[in-house]
Amino acid sequence: MQLPSVANDAQFDALMADPDQVARCLEYAATSLGVGPVSTPVRGSALIGLSESAVIQLMAPFDNELALVEQVCLRTLHGALPVATPRILDSGRLDGWSYVHMTRLPGVELKECWPALDSRHKLSIATQLGECLQLLHQLPTPAEIPRCDWSSWATNRVANIQDYLRDVLPAWADVVPQVLASADLSAGQQGWLHTEVMLEHLLVQVDGDKVHLSGLFDFEPSWVAPVHYEYASIAMFVSAGDRSILSEVLRAANQTVSPERLFAMAMMHRYGKLAWYKQRLGGPDDLQTWIQTFFSTDTL
Repeated sequence: MQLPSVANDAQFDALMADPDQVARCLEYAATSLGVGPVSTPVRGSALIGLSESAVIQLMAPFDNELALVEQVCLRTLHGALPVATPRILDSGRLDGWSYVHMTRLPGVELKECWPALDSRHKLSIATQLGECLQLLHQLPTPAEIPRCDWSSWATNRVANIQDYLRDVLPAWADVVPQVLASADLSAGQQGWLHTEVMLEHLLVQVDGDKVHLSGLFDFEPSWVAPVHYEYASIAMFVSAGDRSILSEVLRAANQTVSPERLFAMAMMHRYGKLAWYKQRLGGPDDLQTWIQTFFSTDTL
């Protein structure tokens, strides 16, 4: 057996839609790399195999540049943050696919336990996350991490914003350009960003009355860009309308930002589509109210 030839996103999505084939690919990779049996959660932009103590990540050949970013991030960040990141055990190519064999971090995915946590535990996680991100954003960035030419990026995104407004309510498509025209789109402070900090990419350990943020992973979309771009992801994928959580992350990171700027940064996200945001978050059907619901803090 060999790993299949996958040349684009459509072919990768077709592979991911076949759990049996995903399992066969990961079993073949585990055997080839001398790793024990792995389970196969099917989701995301890579094939992931989990053993008791390690993880195999396989990225398709057309994503080899992202795989390099992931590897550089993990090598650089191991032990550098207050939240654990995976340690690389081995990396290379297998049948044209990039692979990383890395340590499995302790804890459970935050998405699994977030609804059951009380507000005190959630605020503790928000504090730990804000402190971690503040440090990440200040670290020297390896040359392999892409640098965003923010002025050109923002100008191009605004000029082509209708491409990112497909399938949204017509009233929203009409109003978004007005919101962006009045929002602060300047670069401001820039730094090394994860760019997709979400409940699915965080691990926690609960020990009696305490909760500890035990892991942050999935760094392949990292780049250097305005730090408020990072906090737009927090607003959508962590706090999701809970102002106290967003406020605490920003306080711990020593950041202040308006809801309009956070929304604008969400629209600048390289993978951002407003219809998908609305589908994931739900919320009011009036755009201005929706922005205030998900991007406001306790003070703004």
